[in-house]
Amino acid sequence: MVDARSGQIIDLPQTFTRDADYRRDSRLLVADPVDEPVQPFTNPWARFYEWTGQQWILLDSLRALP
Repeated sequence: MVDARSGQIIDLPQTFTRDADYRRDSRLLVADPVDEPVQPFTNPWARFYEWTGQQWILLDSLRALP
């Protein structure tokens, strides 16, 4: 992540297996969202992080059901 005002590079809380969902006007980051049927031998966990202005805080993680 890059701070648009300062140009500072901020590490993301994890590496992503699939992708990440976010909105520019929100502090929420959804890591590895599950938006398709779960395949065998995949990592069907979505993790929800909040940006506090200084760090990412893990709010919750949910396992997708097959």
